[in-house]
Amino acid sequence: MAHTPGPWQACGDGNCSCGQVWSRPADQPVARANTVWGDDLEHPYGEIPAEEMHANARLIAAAPDLLEACLPLDAQLTMALSSFGAAERALGGPLTDEDAVTVSIGLLRAIRAAIAKATQGTED
Repeated sequence: MAHTPGPWQACGDGNCSCGQVWSRPADQPVARANTVWGDDLEHPYGEIPAEEMHANARLIAAAPDLLEACLPLDAQLTMALSSFGAAERALGGPLTDEDAVTVSIGLLRAIRAAIAKATQGTED
């Protein structure tokens, strides 16, 4: 993988004015959410409100968790779509909704944890 390994942590859990996002294992900064935007910090086109910058830092910090949640989801959904058909043929009948729910619970928990980290529990 080409990116800095996670987990990442927004400084002050995303409430610090610096906007830094750190890699915990590497103990180094990986990104920064800014309060201005433009070609560079010395020639800004406009400002980003502090609350939005804090939310951006939390979202950036959640990127490795979101990727980690999506990769197995992709693999398992691909497998489920092909294996449900094979299982139905082997069992001689359709799988129940309960079977599908059982397969999905772990994936749903990982996705919800990543979303909560990105949004601090405030989904927009």
